[in-house]
Amino acid sequence: MKIELRELIEAYQNKASELIPRVSQALGFQLPITNTDWVGLDIAQRGKTSDGLHYFKHGYGLAIKFDGGEIDLDFGDNGEFDGFDGWRLFRFAEQSNLKTPYKDHREIEVDMKEAESNGHLRYSGYILYYLNNDQ
Repeated sequence: MKIELRELIEAYQNKASELIPRVSQALGFQLPITNTDWVGLDIAQRGKTSDGLHYFKHGYGLAIKFDGGEIDLDFGDNGEFDGFDGWRLFRFAEQSNLKTPYKDHREIEVDMKEAESNGHLRYSGYILYYLNNDQ
């Protein structure tokens, strides 16, 4: 896998791992939460946590604005929140002012397809990709 792609994925996943527990605690839901349980969760669609995170609940996920950027993620079938796609990675980099050689999400998707074919990524079957930790 190209180092630029791995670094971007790791930055995205690290930020998700930092923010999701904070949102969970602030909004009073337990982790892990599956994508279908998330859809049925009765919380305000938009809001702000007591520690200053702005969130927008949508479909299987949420967008979170934090000091210095924004991340958009979806929950997986088993409650994962470390899945990604090219658009999410590009938007995260752009909104968080991360240095990356990628000029748009399509360039990321090309590298993701190569990483998938080399066994470094696995496709969920619906939008999201995950790092294949067997590699």
